[in-house]
Amino acid sequence: MSLALRDILNEYIPKYEEKVAHSENPLLAFGLTKRGKLAYPINEPSHRLIMGQTGAGKTTLAQTLMEIDFLRGRKVFELEPALEAKSERAFMNLPNNDSKMLQVLREKFGIDIEDFKEWPFQTVVYSPPTPRFASFLKKYENSPGIKFFRALTFTESDIIDIIARILPTGSIEGLIVADAYDQYISVVKKRKKRNIEEFKNYVQEIGKGTNVNIENTLMKINRFYHVLKGVKITNGTSLKDMMKNQNEISVFTTHFIERPEDRYIWTFAILVTVYSNWIDNLKRDYLMSFFVADANLLAPNSTRDIIEKLSYFQTLMRQELQIYVKISRGKNMAWTLDTQRHDDLSPSIVSECKEWFIKRMYAREFAPRLGIEPKVLRMLSVEKGIYVGPLTKYKVLLRPPVSRKAAAGEYAPIHFLDAYERWENEEATY
Repeated sequence: MSLALRDILNEYIPKYEEKVAHSENPLLAFGLTKRGKLAYPINEPSHRLIMGQTGAGKTTLAQTLMEIDFLRGRKVFELEPALEAKSERAFMNLPNNDSKMLQVLREKFGIDIEDFKEWPFQTVVYSPPTPRFASFLKKYENSPGIKFFRALTFTESDIIDIIARILPTGSIEGLIVADAYDQYISVVKKRKKRNIEEFKNYVQEIGKGTNVNIENTLMKINRFYHVLKGVKITNGTSLKDMMKNQNEISVFTTHFIERPEDRYIWTFAILVTVYSNWIDNLKRDYLMSFFVADANLLAPNSTRDIIEKLSYFQTLMRQELQIYVKISRGKNMAWTLDTQRHDDLSPSIVSECKEWFIKRMYAREFAPRLGIEPKVLRMLSVEKGIYVGPLTKYKVLLRPPVSRKAAAGEYAPIHFLDAYERWENEEATY
């Protein structure tokens, strides 16, 4: 069965996610069981965990799940805290060109992307407006693919809110910043009138007479402010506008941020602000699907995974994520976390994940929990995976993404710009 895009949109995809079986649409399936039945993710808000060794295909599977969630009407985000700052998801704006994947899509799932009349996915990559990003936008302003890269801008009030929540502080110092924030927003109630210099004056005034070196605190605030504010840039996108745009997959990259500490500052800011802004508007009748790549770098289980220089952020993000996954399902939010091992993430986070997608692993002690032999886990091919749901467990042939997966080494935005231009000039038929 081949599907034209109009059939996908009009007959198979509900405007908003519904609790119905999608038994006729392979685009909404993540795999095929041994009995030839399509396997679908849970419809209701459900946290997911993708586990597997490096190179086992976690990123590819996550891309397939993103496609499914997007077509089901969810608002899809992705955050990648990895220090190498890959930026691959822009390739989702292109059709898959892997011959082996295309063969599996056609022969096993009945999907022929050549039947699409127009491309159904749009992924926009957001960066803070750093000097590097501003230079990138200027240098490639005439490249057709540059439209998929945008600067995410915060208002002064947004930044003050973020700083009050994530600034690394000691116990007394934290109380000073919290008191300054409470007093400031109670006096300056209109968000548009708030500014960082006034807030810093409150911090300085409250800190007088304490044993805290308040000048150090102000230096921290300045650093956080400059990381989040960036340079002046035209055509930036506000957090509010990005959040309500359901017609794109929004990806956050740290590629254009130089220092590892600054990457974690921005990553933590995104985690906190996206969550808080979403729950502030519960009138939305669609679901948020938030993907976190290499989640063990964001919320590690043990000190062996903590990077000493970044330990404060990793510890605090783990605490935040523990809270988010416990309470967010009732707020129309679902998290998809990928990690290398079952024990890389905090157990309290893992316990909240109803769906497990397991790729090739070498964890001998984990196999008995699944009721399988360790060699089954070790010998899983890239095309196969084990799905563990609330009441089910089965091995599946995974559906490849219909959008393009970045090839090895295609991690930088320039790689996408080159590929997109080639596609427009030589391959585009949509």
